[in-house]
Amino acid sequence: MYRTKGGTGFAAEDANAFADRMRLRKVEVTGTSFEKNGPDRVVGGRPIQTKYYPKANATVNGAFDKASGHYRYGKQLLEVPKDQYQECVRLMREKIAAGNVPGVTDPNEAQSLV
Repeated sequence: MYRTKGGTGFAAEDANAFADRMRLRKVEVTGTSFEKNGPDRVVGGRPIQTKYYPKANATVNGAFDKASGHYRYGKQLLEVPKDQYQECVRLMREKIAAGNVPGVTDPNEAQSLV
């Protein structure tokens, strides 16, 4: 089932949705609609985009448009592998400081996006 290039990301989406349900959170899986730049799931009203790549740099860069360099997911929470979290927050701060996250100017807001 997860034998595609993005298999680890799809597996993470399913596992994290299951974990949220086990915590009795209201989960709406939306990623299966393949809406461009839409959330993978909505948990308690918060849209979440899951990115799982082998390295933090690739994980964060996967959330940015290759042409414009801008964050593709608005105010969606970027869900990343736990072991990459600190590095992803640091990288997101850099992206915000560089003006690549529309509507966000304070690099300290990186933690509210990752």
